[in-house]
Amino acid sequence: MKFIVNSNIWISFGAIALLFATDVLANEGISSLNLYSIVFFSTLLTYNWQRMLSVKKRQQHAISQLSQWVGHNFFSVTLASVVALAICTYNFFQLAEKQQAALITLGLVSVIYALPLLPSPRGFIRLRDFGFAKPVVLGITWGITTTLLPLLAIPRDYQVALYGCNNDWLIVARCLTMIGICIPFDIKDMNFDRATMAYPTLPVKLGIKRTLALSYLFLLAGFVAITLWWAQTDWAWPVLLGIIISLGFEIGLIYRTKETSNEWHYAFKLDGLLILHTIIVAGGALLWGWCNGSINNF
Repeated sequence: MKFIVNSNIWISFGAIALLFATDVLANEGISSLNLYSIVFFSTLLTYNWQRMLSVKKRQQHAISQLSQWVGHNFFSVTLASVVALAICTYNFFQLAEKQQAALITLGLVSVIYALPLLPSPRGFIRLRDFGFAKPVVLGITWGITTTLLPLLAIPRDYQVALYGCNNDWLIVARCLTMIGICIPFDIKDMNFDRATMAYPTLPVKLGIKRTLALSYLFLLAGFVAITLWWAQTDWAWPVLLGIIISLGFEIGLIYRTKETSNEWHYAFKLDGLLILHTIIVAGGALLWGWCNGSINNF
């Protein structure tokens, strides 16, 4: 399990889990295997790339266990990244043009996020060096990747006719929820960020308690947004109940996040919220739909 988590396979499964949740909630069948493949391997590639870039920088400070693992397995991580890049390249050309355009935009954001390409009074910096912007950029990127990409394969007029809505609230809800989940991750790096960040992260600026409160606020805003989406659909109350249960797990686990929380808490438990959300919400929706015959595409 340690290998799966440290090699970013776990978080990559989280990405396709959320993609599957969107497919279920949209009730339009499974997205193409090409899309699932590119989302999985692009997540693997992006997170491996960012961690490889951070290893050398972190070695100048107190190095974490995860950075040590990446350093000791640098060749394997590099090889996996090269394979992931090849698979992503192939699958990219199998997607619709709108999906390709969205992926190019997301890819550019990832590059600017990880590499020092933005001019500032302190020289060229990365997008992630704007500490307060890190969870927002990550959350929106995750939200668009796991909702907009599959929905782009469905003609918008058909979406409106089929669901009585255009799924915009579903996209907004996923982005807000992912921002809420991303915010606590900066807590584990508070000491490192104080020494290296061009601009302070939220925990450094606000403290842990107010940072967690902000995380709860985004999670609740996401719940309001997805409730507005649910109210326009034909999904019955058990689906909303699953969303509420998932929200409870998210708030409960984030509440247990402390400065002293180990890396397993973040890399396995918090990242695992993506998979847990899918099991509860999408699994519950499928079970309910199969029982009453309201879902016919799975």
